[in-house]
Parts: sequence; C-alpha cells; structure tokens
Amino acid sequence: GFVQTNGRRDVLTPAVATNFGLDITTKMITLNAGMKTTSAPASGASAAIRLNNSGTLSIVAGAGSIDSDGAVSQVGTGDNLVGGDIVTTNDNISFASDTYLSGTPIQINSGNADVSFAKRFQINNKTVTIRDKDFVDLGTVTAIAGGVLNVFVANTATRGAIQAGSGELITGAGTLNTDVNVLTGGTLAPAMDASGLGTGILTINGFTVLGANAVYAVDLNGVVAGTGYDQVVTGATFTFTVTGAILSASRPVSFNPTIGSVLRIVDGLVDVIGNFSNAANGAFVYLNGLYFNVVYDVGLGDLTLTRQDPPSALVTIIDDNGSS
Repeated sequence: GFVQTNGRRDVLTPAVATNFGLDITTKMITLNAGMKTTSAPASGASAAIRLNNSGTLSIVAGAGSIDSDGAVSQVGTGDNLVGGDIVTTNDNISFASDTYLSGTPIQINSGNADVSFAKRFQINNKTVTIRDKDFVDLGTVTAIAGGVLNVFVANTATRGAIQAGSGELITGAGTLNTDVNVLTGGTLAPAMDASGLGTGILTINGFTVLGANAVYAVDLNGVVAGTGYDQVVTGATFTFTVTGAILSASRPVSFNPTIGSVLRIVDGLVDVIGNFSNAANGAFVYLNGLYFNVVYDVGLGDLTLTRQDPPSALVTIIDDNGSS
C-alpha cells in the first residue's frame, strides 16, 4: 500500500511479509489534508487494510480518505480508527476488535456490501454515517456516547438498519437515525455514557423492534427522564414494537417516588405495539419493594410505569435481570 499526497507517493513497506495492502501494527499512521491511502490485498488475502496490535489509522476529518479495492479489517487488541472515511466499492468492511470513532465527519461506506463489528463499537460525541447493503451487524457492545449514527442502504437516501443479536448490547445517550432490530438475547439499554452506567435518553429516528426474549433494560433512579431514569425517544411516524420481549427494570432502595409518579420509559409519537412477555398492559410490576402500573399508551407511543399502592390482584415481580 502507499500514502499519496500532492502527487507524491510514499510506499509503506511492512517489516515482514504480509497479505495486506496496508498493515499497521502497534504504530499510528495519520492522513492529513490531501493525503489518501490506496490499498489492495494480495491474491486471496482477506483485507486491503489491517489494524493490528494497537494499530491506529488517524484521518483528519474531511481531509484524508481511504479508497480500498478489497475488504477492510481490524484485528488484535486496542485497535481503533480515529476520524475520516473508509470507502470501498462493493467490498465488505469488518472490524474484529474494539473500534472507537472520534473524528468528524466519519463515513464507512461499503457500497453494496456489508459492514460488521465483532466487538465494541463506540462513537464519541461525533457523527458517523454507515452505508450497508441491508443492515449493519453489530458486535458485543454498541455505545453511542452523545454522538449520532446515521445508517443508509448502500448508496441511497433510504434509511438502513442496525441489528443486535444474542449477547449483544446497544447502549448510550445519543441519536440513532436508523431502524433498530434487537434479536433474541440482545439488549437495548439507554445509559448516561459509553460504559453503560448512569441513566440517559437514547433517541431513535427509525422503527424499533425487540423480538422474542430480547431485553429492554432501564434503570430507575429518579423522576426526571435522562438524569433520573432511562428513556427511549422515538421520532415522528416511528413505532416501538415488542413481540414477546422482556422488560428489565432496576430500582435502588434509595429511590422512593411518591404515589402517582409517572416514569415514561418510552416516549413516542405513534404507537407502542405488542406487549412485554413479563409486563402486559395494565399489569402491576413489583420492583424492589414498590408497585408500578404498566401502561401502553396506544396512539401516543408512550410506555409508562406509574408508582401505585399495592394492588389487590396478582402482580408480576421483576428482578434486575428481567426475570419474573
């Protein structure tokens, strides 16, 4: 591979033989204004660009770029891409280790191919745009730390989707301009920061679907959305669908809201469709010593938990793991 700037080509020769066009191992390569990498893998190789063993590719926002003739991969521990763009022509872009995106703007464009993450994918207060042929396959943790994630279908203006499977988590407090699919065993959990701790508001401008045994996890520490309890806000025309998903709510003993206090854990404008398997509409749930009434506000798109006196009928008890 090589770095090219103002017509001059600087060849990057790895210390050992490699099947990658550009192999960054333990070092950092920075692309400044006017600089561009053009990399192609050897015949049969898996990637044109590899980050390995804390390798970092740092691209000045809006300046440098990557044009790859093959897939882009990331392996090892502590590897990261800081800023800039990854652009391929119908080639898969996969990240095998923790990925931290901190520049702005950032575009990851696979053309009409796939973008996937195997481990942590974190956006730090920046805007990231991903273009994928169908949906972005997420890794173990996707953290939106105050940033914005835009997803589109290939090279179109059509809204795309992200998908979290079993054992995978979508968390943080930022904005997702994409459909969100949480499959069996996956978790959607708004939070204050990328660590998944604290309460926060996660805005989703797209259709949200939590499948059977997917988990919606909320912390209830106060009566104000964001600073006191977790909330998902859905944009206009978008629904929040739960088809046999599990509600996992956590309340510390120190939080003792007054009777009638309403916690709007989903704030929408259209509909909440379906029911959680352990928290039906109108049911009471028992959270660490207190009773809350579950209300699905059809037509307004809200899902609320209202502090109530103990009911006379049977209630559902939800522990911190969502078990009932």
